[in-house]
Amino acid sequence: MLQNYFIVRCLRCGQKNRIIRTRLKDKPVCGRCHAPLDELIVHCLHCGVKNRITEYRPHNLPLCARCKQPLYHEDEDMEP
Repeated sequence: MLQNYFIVRCLRCGQKNRIIRTRLKDKPVCGRCHAPLDELIVHCLHCGVKNRITEYRPHNLPLCARCKQPLYHEDEDMEP
């Protein structure tokens, strides 16, 4: 089952932030300190490896560093 959100930890204050997949293009900020969330750590759905990607990469459908599978799938019919 694919999740509709990412958990992103702020690199400044350490707060975990839940970012909805459709809102990634809005340049998300931390809910506590309002710092921009420039880097995302995304777990691979296939092998479980943590992948660090910069803020512009989610739009390009990045691949896992280990297994080369897409880190998430874009589905038109998924609700946010």
